[in-house]
Amino acid sequence: MDSATQVAQAGRNVTGRGSVRQGAVGQDSVGQSSPDSTVGGGRHGEALAGEYLANNGWTIVERNWHCRFAELDIIALDPAGEMVFVEVKYRKDTTHGTGVEAVTPTKLRRMRLAAGKWLTEQQRGVDVVRFDVIDVGPAGVREHVVGVA
Repeated sequence: MDSATQVAQAGRNVTGRGSVRQGAVGQDSVGQSSPDSTVGGGRHGEALAGEYLANNGWTIVERNWHCRFAELDIIALDPAGEMVFVEVKYRKDTTHGTGVEAVTPTKLRRMRLAAGKWLTEQQRGVDVVRFDVIDVGPAGVREHVVGVA
C-alpha cells in the first residue's frame, strides 16, 4: 500500500503535556467562528501549537502548505517517526464550541485529499500517517486529539 493510500488510516494516542485523547471529531459542528479566529489569531494559534509539538519531541516538516483541496496547518513527525497532519483551531473562548468541534467531516475529507497530494509531491516512503487536531486558546494548547480521521 502506498503512502497516499494510507491517508485514511489513523491511530494511536501519544503522551505529552496538555489533554490528549483519541477519537472522531466534527460529528456536530457548533456555531460560527469567533472574531479571534481570523487569520491573525489562527497564525498565533499555529505558532503555539508548533511550539507545543516541538517541546514534546516532534519535528515540524512544513507549515501552512496548501493546494486546491485545503491548507495543511502543520505537517510533522511525531517522536515515533509517524507522519502527522495537524489541524490547528484557535478559539479565544469556548462560548461557540471548542476548536475540536469546529473540525467537520468535510474539513477532514479535504485534509485527507491535501495530505495525499502532499505525500505524492514529496515522494516520501511513509508507512504510517495520522491526522490530529489541536485546540488552542490564549493560554496555549487546550486539547490535542490524536487520530481523528
